[in-house]
Amino acid sequence: MELVMREAGVELHERADWNPIRRAPDDFDRAPLAHKEELIESNPAWGQIVCRCETVPEAEIVAAIRRQPGAVSVEGVKRRCRAGMGRCQSGFCQSRVVAILARELGCDPSEVLLEDTGSWLVEGPLKGVR
Repeated sequence: MELVMREAGVELHERADWNPIRRAPDDFDRAPLAHKEELIESNPAWGQIVCRCETVPEAEIVAAIRRQPGAVSVEGVKRRCRAGMGRCQSGFCQSRVVAILARELGCDPSEVLLEDTGSWLVEGPLKGVR
């Protein structure tokens, strides 16, 4: 790759702000009690459990959406923080995950995708979505 870039006259250089080590995301369910308390104190959304089966709070879902690369679908959130992978298989939390995705992505809940382009969860207007 470097040889091809050099022959094309493109100079490669490392960005000054590049950090090769990514910090692991906070996993609320596996965190020690003291760390959970610190997280909730820093942001009350850590205390708002969205997925009861996997103990995933709202702040963990928001973090999964805002990370690089961030989640942009319900399945993307599921893969990053396990919301929807529990016993109920999203029966309880999917609508709340959709609402959080819509809020964070700045779109209507009907535009939130299950996974890929064209995989909408909702067709038509929604009643009472917060």
